[in-house]
Amino acid sequence: MRLLNSWVTAYAGLMLAAGSALAADTGPGIRPGLWELTTTSELLKLVGQVDPQQIRQLQQLAQQYGIAIPRVDAGAAVAQVCITADMARRQVLPDLTMNQSGCHSSNARRSGATYSVDIACENNRVSGRGHSQATFQNAEQFSGSTSFQGDAQGVPLNQHAETTGRWLQTQCPG
Repeated sequence: MRLLNSWVTAYAGLMLAAGSALAADTGPGIRPGLWELTTTSELLKLVGQVDPQQIRQLQQLAQQYGIAIPRVDAGAAVAQVCITADMARRQVLPDLTMNQSGCHSSNARRSGATYSVDIACENNRVSGRGHSQATFQNAEQFSGSTSFQGDAQGVPLNQHAETTGRWLQTQCPG
């Protein structure tokens, strides 16, 4: 269960970094609406080996921290996020798990269509440092990566994740 708890925390940090890497003052437009983020990593490949009862316990644990665990299949986590018109105008994606994970971003930079950011986590669940970057191919598509080194509840982490994002539709559910 300790590894599962660590996975939740690490995944939250990776998704945070992927989303934060897209925040900037200028650059290619971000189309408002429903987006799909797909993250792949070696850590996520372990999910298929976990007992379904443990997955349910993991989901309950994540809910306690306000984190919704996305669908994970074949080493890929798929989440949907809504980008409001205001967020698109300001070119900012939701911070996803910033407050829940206890992580923060710094040194956000943009060079052309590429955005990058450093990430730091220092709390009782996860500590470490990472870097994330993403490049927009156009207003409806990006790809990027996140690297993170540290530990989650005492379990060493040296993780790398690839993330892609694609615009799905104008309307967000709910």
